[in-house]
Amino acid sequence: MTVNLRASFFRGIFATLLLFSFFSCSNGKKWYTDFDEASAKAKKSGKNIFLLFSGDDWDNTSAGFKANVLHTDEFAKEIGKKYILLNLDFSQDEYAKTELEDNATDEQKAAADEIAARYRAKEKLVLEYHVQQYPAVYITTPEGFYIDSINYDASFTDFASFHEKFNDHQGLIDKANALTQAIKKAKGKDKAIAIDAFYEATPTDYQPLLVPVFKEVLALDEENETGLLGKYELAQAYIQSIEIANEGNVEGAVTVITSVADNPALHLDKDQKQMAYYTGAYILSLSGSHDFDKILDLLQKAYDASPNGIHAKDVQTAKVYTENLVKIMEEYSSEEADGESESEGQPEQEN
Repeated sequence: MTVNLRASFFRGIFATLLLFSFFSCSNGKKWYTDFDEASAKAKKSGKNIFLLFSGDDWDNTSAGFKANVLHTDEFAKEIGKKYILLNLDFSQDEYAKTELEDNATDEQKAAADEIAARYRAKEKLVLEYHVQQYPAVYITTPEGFYIDSINYDASFTDFASFHEKFNDHQGLIDKANALTQAIKKAKGKDKAIAIDAFYEATPTDYQPLLVPVFKEVLALDEENETGLLGKYELAQAYIQSIEIANEGNVEGAVTVITSVADNPALHLDKDQKQMAYYTGAYILSLSGSHDFDKILDLLQKAYDASPNGIHAKDVQTAKVYTENLVKIMEEYSSEEADGESESEGQPEQEN
């Protein structure tokens, strides 16, 4: 019995060490592998997230970058202690476990489904952060809102080379931190204004990540004292319409974006209404739609909404271009029809 208990004890210790090593690197700093877990920890600690996208077994650089830079004691002391570390890795070896034989057990299928689900969640983040290369480094707020990104460079052969580049970004990170602190300290409409300042400081590609705060602005200033409600009603509809369009529902996307301009209960000004109609026409055109009547109708509504607006010239140019395109297509169809009529009227030649 004593031997069995002792063996059980050591197996338990071994399992604990194995689990610890799974979540930690050689310098003892924990690297999370799940966004939600990292975000929860970041919110609790008040730290931002150091987010790494990697492809350890296929991109030829991630593994070396980790070993030479991110898993060093210097990184742990200078950067690791200031951030929650998150690594979303896309190793092929792990994903290969989702490909099962026909005789796979239920347990194997469940494990494969779990891996596939994790990959889908990570792939969604790849799209949201517009990842263009691996490895890729991002600094985000605890909620995952974009602060900055640091492009990987082959010169990152040790921590010092990376740290020099990282320091070049510190000013932008500090500015974002000041903006987020202003949001935390403010209340009511002042908080709405602080949120808007952070939104404006966020590059356009990453503003969709801020959708959760759009609704907060709408709730903080229901009387529209800041004049921001129309801006965020439109922004929310715009992002929703793009998501719907990406799912293949073009008509639904157009309805979402144009309905905010049609709704008198909302707070869009004339220029914002113009942008809503213009965006609807753009989505239709981009989809390859031949519903030119609807495209022209939306462009006309866009122009009429604000004839002297900042986008009026672009709207008018798009309208003229579309009208000319329709005219050319009609002329081509007419010539083709005439050609077919002439062909049908000619007698067949005898061989």
